[in-house]
Amino acid sequence: MVLNNGSLPLNILEKLIQDELLNDQEKNKLELLYDDLLIG
Repeated sequence: MVLNNGSLPLNILEKLIQDELLNDQEKNKLELLYDDLLIG
């Protein structure tokens, strides 16, 4: 899955981060992307 900056609404990104189906590595990547979106 490729995420461009700002391509997903934050609520969808939050849902992906909280999704228990994601493994730790995927969660870490999404959390970093989410942090970038909040800062940027």
